[in-house]
Amino acid sequence: MRRLGFVDEVKVTGALALQWRCPVLKALPQQLVECGIPRVLFKKFQMLPVHFSAAARTLHMAFANDIEYPALLAIEQVLDCKTEACLTTAAGLRAVFERMEQEPALGEREFAGARDPTEMTRIASSYVRG
Repeated sequence: MRRLGFVDEVKVTGALALQWRCPVLKALPQQLVECGIPRVLFKKFQMLPVHFSAAARTLHMAFANDIEYPALLAIEQVLDCKTEACLTTAAGLRAVFERMEQEPALGEREFAGARDPTEMTRIASSYVRG
């Protein structure tokens, strides 16, 4: 329906939010929550951390189109907190990803290419040693 021009992205996002019973963020915050999850995972799963409630130990993650529930569960286990999904537009998510590419990812390292676990351990250990 969107490709045919009958509805815009905001209306589709609103309909999905009703269907999945989750809130819609009309605008993403300028500053994302620093939660220790690598940026490469945000882009892979098309999600962004938008709010953390310390009192409730709940991290709110914004998605566009599909909600990646396995990723939310993994984040809950790693961070020992609850996660809640919310929706935003794909255009909004893309704009934040573009902005993130302009900013340095301090302290993040990525293993690009295929490596075996022994090599990854050796490389990670070298970073720890300095």
